[in-house]
Amino acid sequence: MLHVRARNAKGQTGNSGLGAAGSVMGAGWLVVGCLVVSLLIGWGLDRLLHTRPVFFVIMFPVGAAAGIYNLVQAVRRLG
Repeated sequence: MLHVRARNAKGQTGNSGLGAAGSVMGAGWLVVGCLVVSLLIGWGLDRLLHTRPVFFVIMFPVGAAAGIYNLVQAVRRLG
């Protein structure tokens, strides 16, 4: 992850607002990634077991929960 460091008036370095925004956007992509992976797993299980949308539908809330959990953890790390 790209972190931007800037010097403040006292010459100290720290995270700028741009770096924090990048971290939050990365966390947003993490939520999307969790959903996509979980839906692909559900789709694959449905094809493998010949059960039409059962696992696809079950995996949607699982992926959403995992994505939200990861988003909360990322926001806590920004702190």
